[in-house]
Amino acid sequence: MVRIVNLTNMFFLLLIQVNLGIFCKDVNPNLEGLYTFPVPTFAKANAVYGDWKNPYPNDVSIKDIQSNWYEKLELHDSVTDHFGVVRMHRREFPILIKKGSALQLRNGGRHLMLYEKKETVLSKHIISLVLDPEERIEVVVEERSR
Repeated sequence: MVRIVNLTNMFFLLLIQVNLGIFCKDVNPNLEGLYTFPVPTFAKANAVYGDWKNPYPNDVSIKDIQSNWYEKLELHDSVTDHFGVVRMHRREFPILIKKGSALQLRNGGRHLMLYEKKETVLSKHIISLVLDPEERIEVVVEERSR
C-alpha cells in the first residue's frame, strides 16, 4: 500500500514538473534590453520593463528619458503601504546608475510609464536616455506577448 502511494505521489510530481516546463517557460525571461507589452489602441498609457546596464567605467546620471512613440514619459516606483495598497510614486531626474549596475525596470517595482502616444509612429520604438555629461543613448524597445 505504501509503495502505491509513493508511486502515485511520484507520478503527480512528475506531472507538475512537466506542466511547469511546458506552460511556464518565460517566468523569468532574459531581461537584457527594454520591452513592453501590446496594449489596445484606445489605451492611454503603457509601461516599459527590462534592464539597461551601465556600460561606462564610472557612475552615470540619467537626466531625462525620451521616446519616439510617446510625448510624455515618467519613471515610477511601486510601493506597497502598510494597508497592502500599491501606490506609484514618480521619480525625479537625475537617476544615478552606479558603475557595473543596471537600471532595473520591473512589473510591480520601478518601471517607465508612457503617456500620450503620438499620431504617427515610426517602425521601431526607441527610448533615448539623456545622460550627464551631454550624451544620448538610444535603446530599441522590443514588444513581447504576455
